[in-house]
Amino acid sequence: MKSERVILIFSIFIVFIFAMGAYSANDNPTYHQIVELLENTNSSDLTGCCSVVCQLDGNNSLMTFRRDSGYSANIFIEKVDWHGKPAIKQYKNEQGYFCQVIVTSDGWTIGYGGLDDGPDNEYVENITADMVVNGNVTEEGLEEIQRIKVAHGRGHAIIKAPDGTYGAVINNTHFTGKLQPGQYLSIPNKYSYFRSGDIQLNASDKVQIMNKLEISDGYGLERRDITTYFFHQVNNDTFKGNITDIFMSNDDGSFYGMNTGNLSDDIHFNGSVIKGSSLPIAPNYTSLGTVKFENPSDNTLVSILTTLGYIIAIILIVIIVVIGIRTINKIRYSRRNNRKIEYYQNRQINMKDMFHSHKQNDRNTKDLWGTQNRRKRR
Repeated sequence: MKSERVILIFSIFIVFIFAMGAYSANDNPTYHQIVELLENTNSSDLTGCCSVVCQLDGNNSLMTFRRDSGYSANIFIEKVDWHGKPAIKQYKNEQGYFCQVIVTSDGWTIGYGGLDDGPDNEYVENITADMVVNGNVTEEGLEEIQRIKVAHGRGHAIIKAPDGTYGAVINNTHFTGKLQPGQYLSIPNKYSYFRSGDIQLNASDKVQIMNKLEISDGYGLERRDITTYFFHQVNNDTFKGNITDIFMSNDDGSFYGMNTGNLSDDIHFNGSVIKGSSLPIAPNYTSLGTVKFENPSDNTLVSILTTLGYIIAIILIVIIVVIGIRTINKIRYSRRNNRKIEYYQNRQINMKDMFHSHKQNDRNTKDLWGTQNRRKRR
């Protein structure tokens, strides 16, 4: 009886192991499966970029983008005015303009992938810009993006609002929803490779987790640089606004037994060029830099308070100067009056002395004449 129970438990365990293996194989295709697909498919149909978005607490979020291409390009990451809204923009120009990532100052995150370089990519970018400006992910906009992606045979677009509301287009389909804190979407150029799930919000290194999601994306044979954007709100005594930390790495394909480490793109950021060949291999990463967006309302308030401070300071300075000048003038006036008084007082004293002196002289003169007259009489 005990032996039968042991056999039953062992059998259940074996079935569980095979089930997990089947799930893993379905979730993360192996390199041999990709090669098998490649034998019956054009290789260009199995290469493509991947965007992963993750909602964090509040309006905070993480986003990664992996470029997948047969040619190298200069990748530009810039702080721009994007359709009237401050934003970070990642794009390339070789073989046609292509916008890859947008992160706005208020937390919208957008990723683009596909073959629609040039005017079509600009059109898709403008559609997502309209959604951001209007503050709403629209079914009509997603359908229009899907029409463009279908025409090119593959591609994707993901747009996520600060609160987690999203719209996704993957080649010939599209869908919407709302991510809760910790939930993520992995958006490749082919829907069968789409993934979703959760990450631990208290994980010590969420950037590395996002990189692992990128390198485990099964769609792509010419893997290149991975950019991670960590958008988070800051509210302290020195800064009030949003900060986006940017991290870089390179996918060498080793997760699937490939070797694409020689494929790399140079990154242009803040006037500096970071050689793609110097980027660490994912899931390791390096910090590229930080972009800060101060809250406009706080800026206005600070500006008003600063201006008022300057005005008050100027008024106080003027008051102090006026009081000082008046005080000095009073002192001078007082001293001048004192001098006049002293002068007139001294003059009166001198006049009295002169008067008494004259009277004394008159007396002396009279006495002298009287003495002389008496002498003559004798």
